[in-house]
Amino acid sequence: MYKNIMFDLDGTVTDSGRAITSSVEYALADFGITDQPREKLNTFIGPSLYDSFEREYGFKGEDCDKAVALYRYIYEKERMYDVDIYEGIPELLEKLQNGGFKVFLITSKPLKFSVQILEKIGLSKFFDHMIGPDLTDHSSDKKRLIEKAIREQGLEKSECIMIGDTQYDIDGAVAAGVDSIAVTYGYGNVEAMKAAGATFFADSARDIGKILGVCSDMVDEIRRTFKANDDIRDAGLTTPDDIERFDDIVYGENEKWQVLDVYRPRNTKGKLPVIISVHGGAWVYGDKERYQYYCMSLAQRGFAVVNFTYRLAPEFKYPAPLVDTNLVARFVAENSEKYGFDLGNVFAVGDSAGAHILGLYACMLTNTSYAQKFDIKLPEGFFFKAIALNCGVYRIDKKNGREQDLDLMKLFLLGGATEDELKDISVAEHITKEFPPVFVMTADGDFLKDQPGNIVGKLLDENILFNLRYYMAPEMQLGHVFHLNLKLSEATKCNDEECAFFKGFIN
Repeated sequence: MYKNIMFDLDGTVTDSGRAITSSVEYALADFGITDQPREKLNTFIGPSLYDSFEREYGFKGEDCDKAVALYRYIYEKERMYDVDIYEGIPELLEKLQNGGFKVFLITSKPLKFSVQILEKIGLSKFFDHMIGPDLTDHSSDKKRLIEKAIREQGLEKSECIMIGDTQYDIDGAVAAGVDSIAVTYGYGNVEAMKAAGATFFADSARDIGKILGVCSDMVDEIRRTFKANDDIRDAGLTTPDDIERFDDIVYGENEKWQVLDVYRPRNTKGKLPVIISVHGGAWVYGDKERYQYYCMSLAQRGFAVVNFTYRLAPEFKYPAPLVDTNLVARFVAENSEKYGFDLGNVFAVGDSAGAHILGLYACMLTNTSYAQKFDIKLPEGFFFKAIALNCGVYRIDKKNGREQDLDLMKLFLLGGATEDELKDISVAEHITKEFPPVFVMTADGDFLKDQPGNIVGKLLDENILFNLRYYMAPEMQLGHVFHLNLKLSEATKCNDEECAFFKGFIN
């Protein structure tokens, strides 16, 4: 699994052709060389200027120094920022940063210029380290630069990959013993990169993201189809008159992903029992907006409900959703007075992938050895009186798991879904006798209806109080997470029964 992503600059991150070739033309004009073919000028994009002037025009010694000096004079004075960012590169870099990858710049361009350009175009924030030659360095061998990054940062070669648009990038990667991605949208020769031994080829920034596991056609399709279905499900719904909302509260550092709403029955005084909702969406889809009407319906049953957005795969890797769920628990613990949370009566619901996440978090709260696997500080004294796991996933294994779930785990887990990782995220593996009472629900049309069997035996072994419900309707199958469709009478029944289960534990 690649963790250290090394980018070339010119022809890979930025289209700097105009800036470079016009500066080369300026330098050549001083030698009486004009009207050069574009193909020849483009060969200067990527390798060292010294190497290029010598290779293409035979310049040596003082002539080569003079040509480079002329180039740098006009480049720094007028041309340096005449660049375009390749389509999709900012989004790719943000996904890599969010996913916990280390991102390196490995460039033959003098580092001084590279830093200035990236700062000017707003991309420097995405790079953890930038490595390139200084202005006195005549050599810009990519092998040497890659090895410098590996040596100085203590990297494993097997976890590194070099991304570039020329054979010089690929040659350097091969010589340094790391894999490579040859991009075909830059200025290099594809056949030359094939001959050099490129590991992968990418026609776009999105293709790079697919190779690195931060972009996925499957995820795009899930997000498209789930949204379309949710739009139909919630059409015509509005905020009930009897609900008071507190919206868009930031509970973490990321104002886009780490936000929540609080819903309370209107005109109620004092503290209420709390339900924290962990939304579903196959680990890659969903937010609090998609869950607002369902969560407000729970609030109508006499609860303060916390509905939150958490960070999704593949942009963010596990354990990001657990980190966010814990931050929400801390928010509840720290804001009991402000929003009227009864901390002695905290409950939670999780649906589909959200049930998986909630199950794991409940294990963290009740299994000390499991909690120690994470660098997560749990809120002191926080506990769930009971939880509800709806149409959830509780075990994923390579032998019996659904193919789509396994593919999703490759995007969700940093190691690509190894056996150890899959065991680590199995709810059933980590349930102890301290696990909270649990309402487990599925339905006849739920494609995950076999999943409760993965935890019921463990709940029995640990003597955990649970209620297992299997819902059916007279004239139709009830599908996955049917309880979110507030227009179904069966959804009302299910949600009534879950809330009644919770109320049975209220002091």
